[in-house]
Amino acid sequence: MKRFLRLFLACLLVSWAFIGAAYANIMITPTRVVFDERDRYAVVNLINGSDETKVYLLEWKFMRMQEGSGGYERLEEPFTDFDLSQYVDFSPRRVTLAPGAVQKVRLALRRPADVPTGDYHIHLKFKLEEMEPSQVIVSNGGKNISTAVKVNVSYTIPVIARFGEVQASAEIERIDMGRDQDSGKLYVEVPVARSGTHAVLGYLRVFHLDKAGNERLIGEISNAHIFPEINKRIFKVQLNDEIQGGRLRVELRHLDKDDGFIYSERVFDLE
Repeated sequence: MKRFLRLFLACLLVSWAFIGAAYANIMITPTRVVFDERDRYAVVNLINGSDETKVYLLEWKFMRMQEGSGGYERLEEPFTDFDLSQYVDFSPRRVTLAPGAVQKVRLALRRPADVPTGDYHIHLKFKLEEMEPSQVIVSNGGKNISTAVKVNVSYTIPVIARFGEVQASAEIERIDMGRDQDSGKLYVEVPVARSGTHAVLGYLRVFHLDKAGNERLIGEISNAHIFPEINKRIFKVQLNDEIQGGRLRVELRHLDKDDGFIYSERVFDLE
């Protein structure tokens, strides 16, 4: 009996792995929506990169960023007095996409008067929910067992509305380096402290300067954000190459890296 159970669980895990890979081909762009003071409309593109027709359901989710690594706490209701979901409309709410097809999701913001200065965010959830027979058949004394797994795969992106004059600053603190035990690659942990009434919406980049002064980009995070509910976040940046000696230059730019605004920049010597 124990042998049967081990075989059944192994087969079930294989089926889960197969299903998860099959549903990994959703592409969403952009990966965040920001309504600045004069913005009223935005568009998100949903792309089916698989070879099967898929159905996606769209809905709001309330998520609060947590101190430390910046993970999210999922909530049932807003954690601020202003509920942004009541003022942003989006359509469609149900999308059927053929393989390779693209669907534009349109968002419209209605700006009420007298909203306290600051940033407010909600998350737009794209959910794929289907029933897939896994066809796991195990013989148990002449009896066959077939399983079916209900798949709930979802992806979320933040939708941010900014009210009032933006006041946000950030300071890069002392970094720490390490090596990932699984991949064997080097990483840099970058603590960043935030202050002000608004979120820091950043693009974090790490450069290596060798002893001759030559500089190259070795790691980056394009969604290095710190929302107003927290004051500090630690970013873990995986490095693309091995490095030895020289210095590291770490910069946190505004998310639009072409506008030239830098929140914070520091250079660290490597031993």
